[in-house]
Amino acid sequence: MSRGLTLTVLITGVSPNGLGASLAQTLAAQSPSLLILTGRSTVKVKAVEKIIKATYPNVPIRILKLDLVSFDSVRSAAAEINAYDERSIDILINNAGVMNIPERTLSADGFEMHLATNYLGSFLFTSLIMDKLTANDGARIVNMSSNGYMFSPFRFADYNFEGDPLPEEEKPPKALCYLPTIAYGQSKTAIILYSVQLSKLLANKGVTVVCVHPGCLCFFPFLHLPRANISTSTAIATDPWRHMSEECTEQIFTMMPMKTPSQGISTALVAALDPKLSVRDRWSSCRKALATNRESGQTDLLALKHDCMIQYPKS
Repeated sequence: MSRGLTLTVLITGVSPNGLGASLAQTLAAQSPSLLILTGRSTVKVKAVEKIIKATYPNVPIRILKLDLVSFDSVRSAAAEINAYDERSIDILINNAGVMNIPERTLSADGFEMHLATNYLGSFLFTSLIMDKLTANDGARIVNMSSNGYMFSPFRFADYNFEGDPLPEEEKPPKALCYLPTIAYGQSKTAIILYSVQLSKLLANKGVTVVCVHPGCLCFFPFLHLPRANISTSTAIATDPWRHMSEECTEQIFTMMPMKTPSQGISTALVAALDPKLSVRDRWSSCRKALATNRESGQTDLLALKHDCMIQYPKS
């Protein structure tokens, strides 16, 4: 793991007791030349900084406010990073995200909240700081997805859950305007498809793009899940699954053994630091995960024309 030395590392979604905090603390041990920590709340990010400084007082840390649900915030944060004296960012870990918002909610920019936060905000942020990422050969972009992508393909016909008619292959188990698990799954599918496309775009730029599944974490708060019952082996959340069959729900959760925080960040650390890593793909439990038919069949994700999207590299 010596690759961590003399590198500039940027982690999004840093707050106490989260994956971002665990990643930051572990990467601090690698003596990076600069650790950039971002989050919606700078107070929470500073709390993580305090913990890190207690053990690694000599690691330079820079804190930046970044709210991925707001494109204005994303642009502001990116502009600040682009103004840094540091020529390059060597490791970007797009960790920030939300899960299972119970009611359909739109961002200020008019996008469904899971899609805006988990995918579009990270897409825009990464695009806007791309010059920093391509300044040196060997940069890594680590996108945190989830096996939750299995809940839904990308709904090209109705990605904003406005109730438009869906083709058969995009329909959830029961046709409803909004289901939080479907919205979450769609956003995670988007991350995987984006990662595949981005790796192709950056193939000649010396940048490795890896999409990882951290696993189901025993400390994870299951944001917005009502009456969640979390045990050491499975997580059973009643209400969000009420429109899925009992058989489907049971299959999903019996396949999800819980992980500790250190286990949860292990795959992302391999993706960020392993000098032998050359696979631009999706990883789970520190191993390459096979592409699914859904991933292979939806490679035209970036054909969606949102104002926030930026083609990169520029011609």
